[in-house]
Amino acid sequence: MSDTETTENEAQETVVIVISDFKKQKRNAKSLLTRLLTQLSCLLSEENPNRENICHLLVKIDEQKDICLEVLDKLEEAYQKSGDKQNALRIGDESDKIAEQVDVETHA
Repeated sequence: MSDTETTENEAQETVVIVISDFKKQKRNAKSLLTRLLTQLSCLLSEENPNRENICHLLVKIDEQKDICLEVLDKLEEAYQKSGDKQNALRIGDESDKIAEQVDVETHA
């Protein structure tokens, strides 16, 4: 194997590791966002919900949404760099859906 082939293989392995890491971060970020949205739903279903708790939770949800979108942007960029345009587009669509979901659930 030539030095060029070795370098290309190492670069490809690095991209796979980076994508795998971003996918793990995405999974964790989305999971936490879902838990926060569920907490908000439960809090709002109470007879007399505490406004301070609601405001605090809304701030946490907004922060987690930003984290989630940042991870998705990095994952989309990694897919684009690897030449996987289909997954890059899918991740872009997923980002839009998450932003829309959070807006709907927090502004209802």
